Amino acid sequence: MSDVKNILDLSIADLVKNRICAQAAKQNKSVEDVASVIDRISDDIGGGKFQSFLLHYCWANGEEDVPTPRKKLMDWYGKRINQESDVKIFLDDLEKQALQHYVNYVNPNKCADSRKKNVFTYLDALGATRCYPLILASERYLLRKDFLAVCEAIEILTFRHSTILQKDAKNLEGVFYGLIKDIKQKKPIKEIIKIIKKQDSMKIDDQFRLALNEFSPVNHKVARYVLWKIEEYITGKKQAPLDWDSLTLEHILAEKLKWVEREEYLERLGNLTLLSAPMNEEAANKPFIEKKRDHYVKEKRITITKNLAKFADFTKDEIISRQKELAEYAVKIWNNTAI
Repeated sequence: MSDVKNILDLSIADLVKNRICAQAAKQNKSVEDVASVIDRISDDIGGGKFQSFLLHYCWANGEEDVPTPRKKLMDWYGKRINQESDVKIFLDDLEKQALQHYVNYVNPNKCADSRKKNVFTYLDALGATRCYPLILASERYLLRKDFLAVCEAIEILTFRHSTILQKDAKNLEGVFYGLIKDIKQKKPIKEIIKIIKKQDSMKIDDQFRLALNEFSPVNHKVARYVLWKIEEYITGKKQAPLDWDSLTLEHILAEKLKWVEREEYLERLGNLTLLSAPMNEEAANKPFIEKKRDHYVKEKRITITKNLAKFADFTKDEIISRQKELAEYAVKIWNNTAI
């Protein structure tokens, strides 16, 4: 009974490590060296995320008609490892995909390529992990410009499908897996993008707009992402880029003040803006009039915050009207013409 429990206690990461080490021993390779490589991958990615990587690596490299079920993952790795005449070839590829690529998805700040870093930061903000197998495969098979085009299309689809329309993100797994097969078969990049554009969530602008009008971001990362992209759209590319890491999320009508229908409207997009950290600390929970006079008008580089000066006062009605204005920008930003 204890042996069965010990096996059940092993994670997929432990099982894969054990299988690779066992194969290394059969091939007279250094088991210690093999184990240290796997431990390094796990440490750099993060223990829990390493298990996700193993699933995503399988889907990015599998030849099956449908994604390998999670419960069959060890079967896939066992077969793949046993088929390799030199286990080091398999391990080298696993390490490359993990430490040159996947680590950038889970920790975008490690990415040296600024364009890729931006895309990975946005996908991370959206919690978009189901696309990682497709991104892994795209990095292996596509030119950089085509890779970026696919990533940016995925970002727009994910935002519309999962973040705003709140459709089940799992529904995209089949779409992404199909695109992996298309990429491996060297289908033209225009065809890959066209498939993304044809997804239902990309075609229902009226529903997208209505959902945006009542949108409350699920967390601060998502809120910053949306406001950041709208700010970029309004200011255009001529302005020097804002520093994503230095921006904080500001509630225009403060969290700790009492106001009409506060519970319903506090986290609405229309009540949120971007503010530099020092200004946000100073603004704290002041009334709107004081924030506008002492802080918002002085925020030289953030247009959506400076524009708050046009409001004589700010109430639930202003939240609603401002959110509709932001929604119109969003419809122009996250659509098929942007891909």
